[in-house]
Amino acid sequence: MNLSEVKTNETRSSDQPLLELEDYLAQFDNPGKTKRKRTERIEFYTKPASSSEQSGKKKGASHLQTKSHAMIQAEELQLNLESDFPSIIITMLKSHVTTCFWMRFPGPFAREHLPREVTSMTLETENGAVFIARYIAYKAALCKGWKKFVRAQHLLEGDVVIFQLTEPRSFKVYIRRAGELAAVDGMQSENDSEVVGSEVMEGYKLPTPTFQFNHVKSFNDFVILVDGSIVGSELQENIRKKYYDLCRSQNAFLHENIAPGLHHKLIVGTIREIVNIADALSNCKLTTSRDDFSCWEKFLKAFELLGMNVGFLVARLNKLVKLAFESEGGSSTRGYAAAEAKTEKNIAEEVEAKVKMLKKDSGECEAEIESLKPEADEYEVKFQKEAAAPW
Repeated sequence: MNLSEVKTNETRSSDQPLLELEDYLAQFDNPGKTKRKRTERIEFYTKPASSSEQSGKKKGASHLQTKSHAMIQAEELQLNLESDFPSIIITMLKSHVTTCFWMRFPGPFAREHLPREVTSMTLETENGAVFIARYIAYKAALCKGWKKFVRAQHLLEGDVVIFQLTEPRSFKVYIRRAGELAAVDGMQSENDSEVVGSEVMEGYKLPTPTFQFNHVKSFNDFVILVDGSIVGSELQENIRKKYYDLCRSQNAFLHENIAPGLHHKLIVGTIREIVNIADALSNCKLTTSRDDFSCWEKFLKAFELLGMNVGFLVARLNKLVKLAFESEGGSSTRGYAAAEAKTEKNIAEEVEAKVKMLKKDSGECEAEIESLKPEADEYEVKFQKEAAAPW
């Protein structure tokens, strides 16, 4: 059977058979059962190995061998969340993130905490990015909008997600990625399995591997990852493409040393402004004012303080300022450009003066014509009267 199996937060012995997903959900259909706690943990496991594959392994270690570090991290985080808000941990399956994109919640959690009608649910990430997904009450599932969230956050099968219901129709979503931590190795002995188990449960963590820019082969592989979370999903594609080109020019992520803990909107705004300044430097002219250069320099210096790698842009800006304002050729060219602009301005002013004069003369002519009109009308009447007189 290929169905994933489920573990609740109640302790189970290694020889107790795991329920299939359908059986797990069905067991809560009995209305006489007592309600579960506000905090629930749901973890999906692959089918257990055969007895031959398990030979040589200690019975007491089976639970820790199947439990991922991502799940351990998620459980630790869940313990620190406000208990007033119900939360649930779900490991992403293929159906959640690659095929039907259908995010279904366990029946008990849905019946106790989620809306009873079709509605929109807000999904807010740790960095403050907000997404809207459609919630189908009779299916206890998120559908339309969930696919966009999955792709924006680059969720993969095996990632662990905590859904914390902060408002009746709003989830705070925490993601712990399966690929960021290695699986727990087999236990060495019955004695040290206990020690390792306690260390894991008390917060054992492995360092997160560094994702280098040389791993990025094309723009399609480019992800803006900060503090283990994806940011910049709301950036327009052309901005992301230009930022990718800037990173590629340095063969490094410009944000790889950014200060931790910054709000995602500040990070996104910084990236957008860096791209705008890079465009401005690429398209500036000798007539660009020193004030513009000074403004760009102040922004870039501020971004450097945030940890952004923009030194190459500062170097380009300083070189352009030197060429434009400090070199003899630059001064001469700027003087020529200024004189040319002044000449054009003088010609424009002269033409404008002539137009004004013509308008004035035209106005005087119109006034004179208007003064002659009554006399002309009088003679016209006199002429018509004479022409119509009887013979």
